[in-house]
Amino acid sequence: RSVEQAVEYGTSKWSADRATFYNSQLTIMRSQAVAELSVKEAKLDQIPAVAGQGTPAQRYRAALGAVRSSAAVSLSDLERTVWIKATHKDPVAAAAIANALVAGYQAFNRDRYRDGNKHATEWLAHELDTVEQELALADKKIGAFKQTNDLLSFSLEDQRSLLGSRITHYSEQASQAKTERISLELAYKKINEAKQAGIIDSSIFDLAESTTGRFLREKYVAATIDLESLSANLGPLHPTRLEQIERVSKLKAALNDEADVVAVTAHDKYKKALALEGRMNAEVDALKQQAFDLGPQEIAHGALLRKRQEAAERATHLRERYNQNNMAGRLQATNVRPLDAAMVPRNSGAKKWTFYVGAGGAMGFLMAVGLILLMHQLDSRIHRVAQIEELGGSGFLGALPIIKDADSGQPNIMSRFQEAIRIVRPNINFMAP
Repeated sequence: RSVEQAVEYGTSKWSADRATFYNSQLTIMRSQAVAELSVKEAKLDQIPAVAGQGTPAQRYRAALGAVRSSAAVSLSDLERTVWIKATHKDPVAAAAIANALVAGYQAFNRDRYRDGNKHATEWLAHELDTVEQELALADKKIGAFKQTNDLLSFSLEDQRSLLGSRITHYSEQASQAKTERISLELAYKKINEAKQAGIIDSSIFDLAESTTGRFLREKYVAATIDLESLSANLGPLHPTRLEQIERVSKLKAALNDEADVVAVTAHDKYKKALALEGRMNAEVDALKQQAFDLGPQEIAHGALLRKRQEAAERATHLRERYNQNNMAGRLQATNVRPLDAAMVPRNSGAKKWTFYVGAGGAMGFLMAVGLILLMHQLDSRIHRVAQIEELGGSGFLGALPIIKDADSGQPNIMSRFQEAIRIVRPNINFMAP
């Protein structure tokens, strides 16, 4: 009888390879040490179904052997879970062994954690004392440095912070100015290219978003169409036609003037953006130079502060770890817990294999028949002469073989083709009126 048990166990944050860590836990669960703890924690030597009868030593060895031989562990598809399977002729014994292995693995992790926690706490206490001495020495050096360099009223940190914020601000302004300059430069180039391509058919006014240019272009196009209409209906010297020619010329001149204005405006915007970018970069360079000119005092003071900060961070971290270890050492908890307790199976009879075999055979037969019917319905090939006559609506005269280039060298290929011609030819003559 098989009993399955799902157990979740913790992963170590320092483990770089999870698969290696999980496999190592499986090895631990299969070990002699965990088996002994399982017998001890679950008192399997006192369960007759597992240990049988005999002296205490005999029952202990029998229970230990049952755990080692009956229990099997394997990784589950679920994250951080493992399957425990116990196989025994007695379902009660199988369930007891599965649950006992969980208790033994929990006890193993609890004992190992308690021992490791004790050594870690001692090491943390020693390291914490050392770091606190380093922190006191760092504070003393910083105080002496400020007194020597007259930094008690206005600190280097404030000045460096102010310079840093100004450098960040002007760097952002320079980046924005650069982006604007690139955009205007690209627009200026496109406007010049559009101007060279011709004002009427180009997109110069669309690129510059010139409402006046678009209006003049529409007026020019409309005037040109009117001129073509007048030229078709009136003579070349007709006053109305001459007035329209002058109107078209004025509109074209206005369009050229507007295009020049658009190009000059785009160029002016590009120049202003370029000058603004230069000023921002110059301001950033000047501020960086000021930060650099703070001199060796800032470097020395920063080194002292970094050492002090590192010591403070280490002290805080070690103090937290020390408190956590002290608290954890008093607890009896473990990060391993069963998801479901192993239960004794209710139905211990043999599986109804005849039913499953019969059902599987019937299902296979139905699937085969369905597949044959489906293939028959989907088959669109022609297999009989009657199908050709039915599809073509006329009688069948004969069949000619297909000769491919690869078959041209085979013997008797032409004779077969000629024989087919001789069969078809009389049928054709017979069908002729």
